[in-house]
Amino acid sequence: MRLFIDGLNVLFKWLFFPFLLLGKTFGLLLFSILIGIGLLALFKKVSNQGAIQRVKNRISGHILELRLYQDDLGLTLKAIGRTFYNNLLYLRTVLLPMLIFILPVLLILIQLSKIYEYSPFRPDQSIMLSTEVMPSVSMQKVTLETPESVFQEIPPVRIIGQNQIYWRLRAKQQGIWRLKFHYEDQTEIIKLYVGTKTDRIAPVQMKSHLAALFHPVDKTLPADSFLTNVHIQYPSSTFSIFGIKIHWLLFFFIISVAAGFAFKNPLGVEL
Repeated sequence: MRLFIDGLNVLFKWLFFPFLLLGKTFGLLLFSILIGIGLLALFKKVSNQGAIQRVKNRISGHILELRLYQDDLGLTLKAIGRTFYNNLLYLRTVLLPMLIFILPVLLILIQLSKIYEYSPFRPDQSIMLSTEVMPSVSMQKVTLETPESVFQEIPPVRIIGQNQIYWRLRAKQQGIWRLKFHYEDQTEIIKLYVGTKTDRIAPVQMKSHLAALFHPVDKTLPADSFLTNVHIQYPSSTFSIFGIKIHWLLFFFIISVAAGFAFKNPLGVEL
């Protein structure tokens, strides 16, 4: 699982690299369009297009009944019941194939969040960092070594009952700094981004492979690590297009859905 997660990170990094050459905004625009078209083509392959067309025709027919027999209460109620029943059939026919999209789309969104969700710290900005250690680890022996340009504002706060340690740091200069966590003869190194342009920021590093699959991580911690996870509370990033601020996830959703509907007829897909 660790190889799969780390391989997925590397694969997406190289796949999305050409889009970043267009800039983050237009890169996401083009990527969202391609994802919308790709999911539309996949839906056509995995769905029963004939069944969707038939149930849509029946719904249209029953709606026409409502108009033709609006003065006959009995026929109207029957038409309403048939319309409702066929709408349920339509949902079942459409939603089942869409379940196939959930995992791949979720993995794509997690990867995109590393690019669009977070921004580096500014120099002299307060940095909150937390770690969780293994239950067998003596928390007093866990230390953090920082470079000269990064200093600890206050002593670490250790919460014994939760196996958690909190640090508050501050960086004097911009750069990609290496934070070294020490415990006995073990060392874990985590990158800290301050005031420098970077394409990807993952605020969490963790040991649990299943949890790491659904969190934006750059790498998973080794199985024998004394740390369970490390979380750096990076600031939220802002995304704007033509001067309008919008969350990148909403932008991705709108563009991909619009692309799907725009190419529905050219690709001959029933939705």
